[in-house]
Amino acid sequence: MGQGAVAMMRDYAAKKKVGEIPLACHLDHGDSFDLTTSCIATGSRRVMIDGSHLKYDENVGAHPQGVEYAHEPT
Repeated sequence: MGQGAVAMMRDYAAKKKVGEIPLACHLDHGDSFDLTTSCIATGSRRVMIDGSHLKYDENVGAHPQGVEYAHEPT
């Protein structure tokens, strides 16, 4: 789906002759740390970790780990 969105925006930009159009990808309700880090590594600009399937303490603990990863220099 992400690749399709990028292709669509490139086509739109070419037709309108506007150069590149910034495109941001947001992961909504990512249900695992691995999915979240994978999306960040492949260009998602925003992610939301959904730990509702975890026990409360695990859910609370998952967020700082995700924030730390997201803020690491690339």
